Amino acid sequence: MTVLRNIKVVDEDLVDALQNLPRGRVPGDFLDAIVVGMDMLIKKFGQNNKGKKRLCLITNAATPIEDPFEGTKEDQVNTIATQMEAQGMKMDCVIVRMKQDRETNRRVMEENDFLMSVFSNKSSSKVVYVESPTSLLGALRTRNISPVTIYRGDFEISTVEDQAEPGNKKSILALSALARAMKEMNKVAIVRCVWRQGQGIVVVGVLTPDVSDKDNAPDSFYFIILPCAENVREFQFPSFINLPSLMQPNEKQQHAADKLVQMLDLAPPGKQRYYRYLDLKSKHPDVAVPPLDETLQKTTEPDLELLSQNKSIIEELRRSFELKDNPKLKKSARRVIKERPSGSDEEREEFDKDADAKAIDSMEYSSKMKVEKIGDVNPVKDFEEMMS
Repeated sequence: MTVLRNIKVVDEDLVDALQNLPRGRVPGDFLDAIVVGMDMLIKKFGQNNKGKKRLCLITNAATPIEDPFEGTKEDQVNTIATQMEAQGMKMDCVIVRMKQDRETNRRVMEENDFLMSVFSNKSSSKVVYVESPTSLLGALRTRNISPVTIYRGDFEISTVEDQAEPGNKKSILALSALARAMKEMNKVAIVRCVWRQGQGIVVVGVLTPDVSDKDNAPDSFYFIILPCAENVREFQFPSFINLPSLMQPNEKQQHAADKLVQMLDLAPPGKQRYYRYLDLKSKHPDVAVPPLDETLQKTTEPDLELLSQNKSIIEELRRSFELKDNPKLKKSARRVIKERPSGSDEEREEFDKDADAKAIDSMEYSSKMKVEKIGDVNPVKDFEEMMS
């Protein structure tokens, strides 16, 4: 049993380490992995912080585990499950069973499945079976953390304008001198703010100077509240175990709800590809767009086998509907737009004469043109000219 790295926040180093893991299958004892993980969590968080102790086990559970020195394997699992419950640990177990795993020793797999069911019954553990790499994405449960303060960008931070006390010239001059000095030095102030005397709500924020260009407007500061880690709250909802039996879901309802959650908990392939490319772009600015993963390609691109099977149906639809180009109609030269002039009567008469002259010229020009088709403006005349 080898520990890859100690417990800490997930970062790029962990992602790179997982990508560099050797591919293949190696026999392993999943009970040893659970014991090592429990020991690391207890040393990291101690006896308290029960909400932070969570294990995630991903295995195929297709290899036998070692026999204990005392008792049976079931007794060993019961002891581990009791210790997990006492420490407030939760475990998500994902059992990956591919087609090649089903051809192995069925007796060993049935025994391991029974031991996994003991964890589900004796502790806060959940066992999920998956059959493909894509379904593995939705098998892990995520925690819902509702932060009180969410940073959405500079243009969405609510600010409070703090002006000097009206009428107090000394306060105005002192505040103006401080604001102009900070503006000149390109500095901001990190301050601790108590809204009212004796009130327990205390925030930390930034004071940015606002130097006014107008004589009647005093200099001031803008106070921007900074989000802190203490603003994040994790809400622990009670379990259904304490409810009456009539209000608890039965086994069929629980199974149906689990299947629905597993179906809806898949990561969107578009977002996964976008963030993957964003991560590569941050490390290598000139990197090209990587090819789509084979497992995601099956869900985002059309199935070639299905298209080949239904090719006759597509061709029949294409032959049933004949598509033709829609020719653009030419504008008639006889269309004259008259605008109503504004001014004296003489200007109106001159405009009318010019408009009549333009209309006559356009009619003469149109009469010289050869009519090739019947239009919508004067179809009878177009027909006579075509016959002539």
